[in-house]
Formats: sequence, structure tokens, C-alpha cells
Amino acid sequence: MNEFSREDIIKLIKEKKSLIGYDLSKCDLWEIDFSKIDLSDVNFTRANLWGCNFSNSNLRRCNFKKSDLRGCIFVGADCENANFYEANLSDSNFSSANLKNANLRFAILRNSKLNDALMNGVDIENADLTNANWILAKW
Repeated sequence: MNEFSREDIIKLIKEKKSLIGYDLSKCDLWEIDFSKIDLSDVNFTRANLWGCNFSNSNLRRCNFKKSDLRGCIFVGADCENANFYEANLSDSNFSSANLKNANLRFAILRNSKLNDALMNGVDIENADLTNANWILAKW
């Protein structure tokens, strides 16, 4: 595991450095704006990411296993084949996101928005979908 501080990651984003494939597991990265960034293959396992903005980002094959993603924005994000196993996604917004083949097993999606999201092949076994909004989701 690499040891990156929140400030390190903010600096890399400002400098437009690539984060593809980084190991950011167990990092404290709350409320960072990751919008429109290619984060494919990043390992966010057990990371604190509450309140982050991932809008229109490439999150293909990212690992968010057991991460805190409460209140995150994933509008228009490409989350194909991403792993959200046991992640807390309460109050998050996945409107118009691509969740094709994503793993949402045992994830907490209370009060989340999945309006118009692409859901083909999503695994939602034992996910908590209490009050989640699925209007026009594409299965």
C-alpha cells in the first residue's frame, strides 16, 4: 500500500498527473473533486471518500471494496466492472452513470439516486436499496 495524503492527491490532480492504477487503499480523501479524471484501475479499498465528486470520470475496474462513499456524486461516470462490494454509498448520485457489470453486493445504497443509470449485469445481491431511486434505470 502506498501512503498518500489528501494533500498529495489534490496536488497531483491540480498538476494533471495520471492516477491510473494508483493504490489509494485506506487513504483519507474526503470531498475531493475527481470529476472528469481517468481513474481506471485505481484501488480505493477501505478509503474514506465521503462527499467526493466523480462526475464524468472513468472509474472502470476501480476497487471501492468497503469504502466510505456516502454522499458522492457519480453523475455520468463510467463505473463499468467497478467493485463496490460492502461499500457505503448512502445518499450518492449515480444518475446517467454506466454501472455495467459492477459489483454492488452487500453495498449500502440507502437514499441513492440511480436515475437513467445503465445497470446491465450489475450484481446487487444483498445490497441495501432502501429508498433508492431507480427511475428509468436501464437493466
